[in-house]
Amino acid sequence: MGIKSAFNRLKFNLKQATPDILVAAGVAASVAAAVGFCRQSRKAIPFIDKYRENIEKIRCAHEDAKDPDSAVSYDDKTYRKDVIEETVKTAGKLGSIYIVPIALEAVSIGCFIGSHGMMKENNAAIAAAYAGIAGELKGLHDRIIERYGEAVDAELTHGIEVVEEKSIDPDTGSEITEYKAVSKRDWNDPNYYSPYARYYDETVSRWTDMPEHNHTWLVELEHLANVRLQRQGYLFLNDVYDMIGFERSEAGQVVGWTYSRSGNNPYGDNRVSFGLDRVDRPGVRDFINERTPYVLLDFNVDGKILNVLPR
Repeated sequence: MGIKSAFNRLKFNLKQATPDILVAAGVAASVAAAVGFCRQSRKAIPFIDKYRENIEKIRCAHEDAKDPDSAVSYDDKTYRKDVIEETVKTAGKLGSIYIVPIALEAVSIGCFIGSHGMMKENNAAIAAAYAGIAGELKGLHDRIIERYGEAVDAELTHGIEVVEEKSIDPDTGSEITEYKAVSKRDWNDPNYYSPYARYYDETVSRWTDMPEHNHTWLVELEHLANVRLQRQGYLFLNDVYDMIGFERSEAGQVVGWTYSRSGNNPYGDNRVSFGLDRVDRPGVRDFINERTPYVLLDFNVDGKILNVLPR
């Protein structure tokens, strides 16, 4: 049982490492092929020189036969036939010389193609798993909201708790009950923001020191981003970065938003949000209330969308 288990583990590990093994084998075969071509070229030089010499003799014989006083007949058809035969014969000799390097190069190409195919299949499987998890999470949020309401969902998802506060009205003396959303998080902790969040501040060309202008401009950009999303069915994060004036990122060319015209989007919120509706965050609240001219924008990307783009 122990030997069988060890063999199965070894088999599994080899399967997982096969793409890397193929790449390494492809590189080794390619290097060996290059070395083989260099070495065999020295053997090929005499055949090439002989080929040039024979072709030159054939050409001279053909030219001499064109002389009216020549007693030898060498028409164009025979000339072309002799050139082709000499070329094919020399090509065969060169092929026999380079057969090993050519075979190694073919093996190298096959290894690279095989590795690419396996990694493509693995990426497709990972993307499918990610899409499934994203769909399940969205479904979980929907079920929580349906059963317990948005307040509980906000508490579980964002660390927001709706609390009841009672006070006495100084004019009437009656008891007043108020409900407030209280954040249980330290919003200065960067771990509470996504890795795609960016500051809209003086580093952005369109930024000004007027909070109202910045807020109006960002709301308009958010609207335009949603128009683009609805028109083309998808939108990459880098497209939004470009609209705002942020520097592009590698992740921004992979993650983004998708749009479902039916409204039932299994991957996300079916809309682009810059996070300006997150008034539970002190920074956003201060920005909307025009106390600060800058704000940290946190985008609600659906995740990796390359596998779910419209086809």
